[in-house]
Amino acid sequence: MTMITIESSGHILVPETIRKQLGLLPDTKSNIQVQEGKLIIEPITQQPNIINEDGLLVVDASLSDDLKTIIDDFRSERIHKLSTI
Repeated sequence: MTMITIESSGHILVPETIRKQLGLLPDTKSNIQVQEGKLIIEPITQQPNIINEDGLLVVDASLSDDLKTIIDDFRSERIHKLSTI
């Protein structure tokens, strides 16, 4: 197991050996979630399909979490940012 440090900005540096193991290149997009008290980071290997429907771009993708959790997390982050202004 490799120990890492979370910087004050929230950034996490993934060690080079792990990046090579997973084929992570600069600007690799990933999904992140908490599962059973553990932080899970999964590289996104496929780009979602973007469809033009009547002049609107629509992403054909599925959510990795339930929508309520996503909205609650976003709302909490927004409230925190507004309260520190």
